[in-house]
Order: sequence, then structure tokens, then C-alpha cells
Amino acid sequence: LLPLLAGDRDRAVEIAQESIDALPNTFQQAHRQGLARKLGLAALGEDDDSLVEDLFALMAEHQCDFTLTFRRLADLADPAAVDGDNGASTAGVGELFEVPDAMLPWLSRWQQRLAQEPAAASQRQAAMYRSNPAFIPRNHLVDEAIQAATRDGDLAPFR
Repeated sequence: LLPLLAGDRDRAVEIAQESIDALPNTFQQAHRQGLARKLGLAALGEDDDSLVEDLFALMAEHQCDFTLTFRRLADLADPAAVDGDNGASTAGVGELFEVPDAMLPWLSRWQQRLAQEPAAASQRQAAMYRSNPAFIPRNHLVDEAIQAATRDGDLAPFR
């Protein structure tokens, strides 16, 4: 790639090294922005690091599915869409993934943090739905559908 960066080899190496050196910071910023969107926040502040770390620890401890956890948080992001019993939504992925009781204190912290955000709850929830898909293609299921269709002409797994 060096010839594409500059005609002079030393200058090309310098340009490449600058890009490599910038990558960790660029990645960290993009990662934090993505997490903020997934959690319904405009941005992650330093005080939010423990909120994120604690969520991931709880997810690991309770073997929570990543996609379903964040989609469930989106379901819970608008209090108007939540019923009265322990914060369980009447719609969305609630039938697939119920928040473990051990996560309820974390949910309270998250909801307090959301209260500091300027966006309306319905806007926040809509943005979270865009960042937290209800369905993602699982490689093993996609492969199963492809194999059934190409090998047997069976489109049932695809449907």
C-alpha cells in the first residue's frame, strides 16, 4: 500500500505509521459512540464507564444474549410503553428475553442516567431500535438455510 500513500517511500511509511498510531483512539471513539447509541445516550461520559462495564459483567454472569439484551433495553427505554410489574414491557422481545432480577438495580441506574438526557423517551426509544435490531442473521442459521435451499431445494429454513 505504501506506493499509494506517497511517491517517496519514507513519506509513505510516515503516513502509514500516523494512521496506525491514530487507530486505537479512533476505534475507541467509534466504540463509545456505538455503545452510547445502544444505551439511548447522546454520548458516554467518564461516569458512564462503570454503567457499561457493570452491564457487560451482568450479561456475562447471566449468559444474556447480546442482541436480545440491548433490544430489551430499547423496549424499556420509554416508560409509557412499560407496564407496572417489575418493568416488563408488554411488547417487543419480552417474550424471548426477560430481564433477570439481578439486573434490576442496574436498570434503575440506567433509567436515572436516561433521565439526564434531553431527548424525549419516545425519540430515544426509536433511536435505540435503530441501533438494536430485533433480528440479526446467525451464521449457523444462515448456513442451514443456504444448505437446505441449494442441496434439497427446501426453502422452509429460509422462510
